[in-house]
Order: sequence, then structure tokens, then C-alpha cells
Amino acid sequence: MSSIFFAAGGYVLMALVCGFAIIAGDRATRLVGALIGVAWVAATALQNYTDVQHPQYRMAAADVVVLAALVAAALSYRRTWLIWATAFQLLTVATYAAFLFDLRIKAIAFYTAYYVWSYGLLAALAAGAWRAHRKGRRLAGQTAASVPPERPL
Repeated sequence: MSSIFFAAGGYVLMALVCGFAIIAGDRATRLVGALIGVAWVAATALQNYTDVQHPQYRMAAADVVVLAALVAAALSYRRTWLIWATAFQLLTVATYAAFLFDLRIKAIAFYTAYYVWSYGLLAALAAGAWRAHRKGRRLAGQTAASVPPERPL
């Protein structure tokens, strides 16, 4: 029962954070919010629920793609939260690698680490969305000519 509660709570938290990032964030935050939202839905669809004791190769592949996208975003935008988000995703992929290469690691340890890093990633996104939202509100009082353009590096 408690595992269902935590899973449902995780999806609600993910939807709230990604939704806030997409609605209130700047370009980088909206992009990453959509990426993470799609990735969590894809991970749910790709997970093999009949064999949770063994490595989830399809989920690992999806998370490697997300890591590549986050690295590209971190290189394109100068955002501290994006560095943290990329770091948490790298830890997620490293957890997959450890589980793939050392089958003595129990699945419960893998999933615990996976969720910890996922919540860290969501925390980084939430911080970025909040910061972008506050910056947008601060700039709303300025004229359009005085607002510097947002551009990637």
C-alpha cells in the first residue's frame, strides 16, 4: 500500500513541477519541464513490470537520451539549476550502470536510488522554474526595449 502511495505522490509531484515549469518558466525551463514530463511517462510505459528484479534496459536507454538532452541544454543555457538537473540525471544513469554490471545489487536498492535522484532532478527543475517565474515578474514592470533578450551561449 505504501509503495502505491509513494508512486502516486511522485507522479502528482512530477506533474505539478513540470506543469509549473512549462507555464511559468523561461525558454530553458519550459524545454526541460516538457522533457522531464515526457521522460517520466515514457519510463512508466517502458518499465517491465513482470520482471522488476532484473535491469530495465529500455528505461536505461530512455534515461541516457534524457541525459544527452540535459547535457546539450546545460551547454546551451547558463543556468545553475540546469547543471544540478544534469548532475542528478547523470547519477541516475550511473545507478543503472551499477545495476547492469553488478547483479548482486538488489532491485530495491536500485529503485530507491533511482527515485532519490529523480526527486533531486525535480527539485532542480522546481528551483529553476521558481527563479524564472520571479525574474519574469520582476521584468514585467519594465518596457520591452529595456529587457535584455534571452539567448543561448
